[in-house]
Amino acid sequence: MALFCYAFCVSSCSNKSSKADNYYKKIYNCTSEIFKYEDTLIGTITAIRELQSKQYFAQKYIPDSNVTINIDRYINNMDKIYNAFLKSIDSAQIALKKLPDFDNDKQLKNKAFELTQTYKNTALNDYQKIIDIIKISPEIYTIEDDTRFQELSDSINVKLEREIDSFNKILEDFFGYYKVNY
Repeated sequence: MALFCYAFCVSSCSNKSSKADNYYKKIYNCTSEIFKYEDTLIGTITAIRELQSKQYFAQKYIPDSNVTINIDRYINNMDKIYNAFLKSIDSAQIALKKLPDFDNDKQLKNKAFELTQTYKNTALNDYQKIIDIIKISPEIYTIEDDTRFQELSDSINVKLEREIDSFNKILEDFFGYYKVNY
């Protein structure tokens, strides 16, 4: 009888661990597009900044029509990527709202939603301001614009890192409680 009870407990614990792991994978699938679009947006912003810097020699702006054409293409693409980034956040939030709680616990799902909300706030505020700075004509771009760009970049990193760390703590507790191997 004791062996049967042990086998039943191990089996149900293992089943619960598997279900918890699958639940996390559902949360990840709801949010993964956000990370992809953010990476693409960051890459595009970086490419634009590199191209823009090629038009400066000894801190003097010297326009190059070939570089300007490429910058314009990247900027047009950046707007599309930014809109896709916003859409991915909205889609993630809708999907997370539809996701049922796990084992009468909504802490992990709620934390994932908070993470998406931080991304949304950061996208609408900080990323939008960065995009506005990038679009400033080189003839009127100032050192203050450059400083503001760096401040916004740092702010984004701090906000998102803080929220990701908070989510990871909840995830770690979730995995520990349900004995999910990761």
